[in-house]
Amino acid sequence: MSAGLLVADLVTAGASRALTQRVAFAGDDWSLSYGQLADDARRWHRLLHEAGVRRGDRIAILANNGPEYLSVLYGAAMCGAVVVLLNTRLDAGSVRYQLEDSGTRLVVVDPDNHRLAAAAGAFSLPAVALDADHRDRLRSIEPAPAGTARPEPEGPFIQLYTSGTTGRSKGCVLSQRAWVASSMNLVTGLGLTDADVHIGAGPFFHVAGLGTAMSVLSVGGRIVFGARGSLADSWDMIARHSVTIGTFVGGAVVNAVRHSMSATHAKSLRVLTGQAGKHTPAEHLEMGELVPHAGFVGIYGSTEAGNFATCSTRADEIARPGTVGRPLIGFRAAVVDPDDRPVEAGEAGELVLRGASVMSEYWGMPEATAETLRGGWLHTGDMMRMDEDGYLYMLDRLKDMVKTGGENVYSVEVEQVLRLHPAVLDCAVIGVPDERWGEGVKAVVVAPGGVDVDSLDAWCLERLAPYKRPRWYQFEDALPANGAKVDKKQLRAMHDPQRSIRLPERAR
Repeated sequence: MSAGLLVADLVTAGASRALTQRVAFAGDDWSLSYGQLADDARRWHRLLHEAGVRRGDRIAILANNGPEYLSVLYGAAMCGAVVVLLNTRLDAGSVRYQLEDSGTRLVVVDPDNHRLAAAAGAFSLPAVALDADHRDRLRSIEPAPAGTARPEPEGPFIQLYTSGTTGRSKGCVLSQRAWVASSMNLVTGLGLTDADVHIGAGPFFHVAGLGTAMSVLSVGGRIVFGARGSLADSWDMIARHSVTIGTFVGGAVVNAVRHSMSATHAKSLRVLTGQAGKHTPAEHLEMGELVPHAGFVGIYGSTEAGNFATCSTRADEIARPGTVGRPLIGFRAAVVDPDDRPVEAGEAGELVLRGASVMSEYWGMPEATAETLRGGWLHTGDMMRMDEDGYLYMLDRLKDMVKTGGENVYSVEVEQVLRLHPAVLDCAVIGVPDERWGEGVKAVVVAPGGVDVDSLDAWCLERLAPYKRPRWYQFEDALPANGAKVDKKQLRAMHDPQRSIRLPERAR
């Protein structure tokens, strides 16, 4: 028997009778216990084994969130299969690429994604449909015995493809040991207990959505499912199911607490989560006034890091505007120069991380793996600075940094200044071709009530070095998104000098 915890151990191994009877999943008129989850996972273990899936083989899942999704994952963890998480929002060509690149042996598809699977050629492979007939068949399968030989903790478990913003997408591989370590990081960062209730709405094909749900399960908490089409629907679910963890993507947490229903429907919440370093001190104070009993946890992380890497609190972000917090206990962090030498406190450099949850490799890409993990550190590609107390501040993505007239401009710094303007709801800063400076700083601004460009320019000049001010402006109703993040690749592709406003030159 291999030593160390496996992913399935977090919900099955050595489970007490009390845990097996606890509710793991619930909806408005149904529930599923931990004992039933364990049995379903063992049924999937047997099903996969009988389908010829062996340790290290890839299976893919193209499905919406639900209990069955997690049963598949725990069953795959038991038999040592690797699950390729397919993004249901992708085009068919991208899904086809990921199936072929990963060498997938079997595909699991739910009815809502049948058309996408067919267009991607998924049904040329052995497939399991998550429909009513499958559920009946699964119940007839005898669960695999609990004493079945265990895979190795270092063996691969999840293969999740990056967005491919630079070149072809990469299959990021996370081991069972990494996933267990990531769960423990989230338990620590969110202070999870068996009393917690979480809405399983964050897409399970993203490390954050899946990782949060599985971490709640690892401590005996509950995941609830239901339709969420609006903030009103979310608040209704929170109240009906006594949800304790309010998770809102990106900057949506501020809009959520401003909603009229928060005053009556937020009573069960103990914590709100959002993107670390995203909100101003004034917004944090407002959230504290509107939902005073719920704390705030800001999150920074990545797929390659295995999920959360740092967490911040409301007090952190009020006292240190722009901070993404300090590294979680499972990480060591450093900020380094281009030669991988640590920089002094307060200086800019690339954040590198070391921890048990870090990825094993990019599938089939040894050179990219070696570059990203050089020196035994995960090179995040994020430009940050660290203060003397160990708090980190996001400056930019290395690839997004604007070099204008020989000066480096970090987009996050400019975005933080613009968001403080009372007329600005949201913004994103990118670099665009500029005849005078080679590359110019451009701000794409969402200002529903309208705003004068001269007002924004004066605002920036009062708060930034002149060379950092945006030379270009563009106004949009909303910013394009790639998951929870603004899609800056799309913004750069959208740049049209004829539609944008170029400010006149002035002394730098």
